[in-house]
Amino acid sequence: RAQEIVGDNELLATAEGLIYWQSVNVGLVPTEQYDELLSKAEACVTRIFAINPESSKGYGLRGAIRNNRADPAGAMADFKRALALDPNDPEALLWLGYNYAVAGRGALARALMERLQKVDPLTSINLCMFGMVAMFDGHYDEALRWTQRSVDIDPTNPSHRMVHALMLAANGHRDEATMMLERVAHDATDMAWARMAPAMAHALRGERREVLRVMTTELRAAVWGDDIFCWWAADALALAGEREGALEFVERVVALGWINYPFLARSEPFLANIRGEPRFAKLMERVRRAWEAFEA
Repeated sequence: RAQEIVGDNELLATAEGLIYWQSVNVGLVPTEQYDELLSKAEACVTRIFAINPESSKGYGLRGAIRNNRADPAGAMADFKRALALDPNDPEALLWLGYNYAVAGRGALARALMERLQKVDPLTSINLCMFGMVAMFDGHYDEALRWTQRSVDIDPTNPSHRMVHALMLAANGHRDEATMMLERVAHDATDMAWARMAPAMAHALRGERREVLRVMTTELRAAVWGDDIFCWWAADALALAGEREGALEFVERVVALGWINYPFLARSEPFLANIRGEPRFAKLMERVRRAWEAFEA
């Protein structure tokens, strides 16, 4: 309707593209629709650049899409270009910071998060992401403080509550974490990934059979395209002692750009059950080389 009134413009095309992308990013649609919606989002990028070839919003949207297309290098290039055009672009600050964090460049990630806090200090995802940056740096106590702030501001957001629950568990508050995970599962039934919440709750209780019951082939396929969801799957399966499945998902998060060697090899608490596996050791050697070779 807005396009009918004012015609196509950069902001409307960006908003439309973000709707398509977010439908995939948070799992609002079946997995078989992911490619179609990402293609629609890419068409919006084409429209944006036709209107403004130097659009920071266009680069930011394309970077987000590339993240979901398993192209972390392309995503980072786009986010960097977006920030060169607009140093205060909140989406680019958020996602470039995230990409630096998963690559094990904590200082760079923190610098972007600190700038983001000056630009937009009250949006809940920005607080949650600062917590994740702290987590990727091995500081789970600090991470918990940030994720607590995110759920205080936006207590109904299921993805932030999921992250906060994992921070609670990592800091020894497993009972509180499992209660929150159960509430997420109850409140976010429209999102495919939300079924990871009961899987993680069962895993934290050591209920292996229940974890495997929840982690169906369909659910595994639904989370396969997203690095964060694959991380949750790896954690749940590792805690349940399902080593092969956990290793498969750790390999997937590495393929999706996670080369933070200290985090994966040492500080991530829920992968302890698989660190003695030869397959894990071989993967970590590859991750270490990529981490050392990474150039920001």
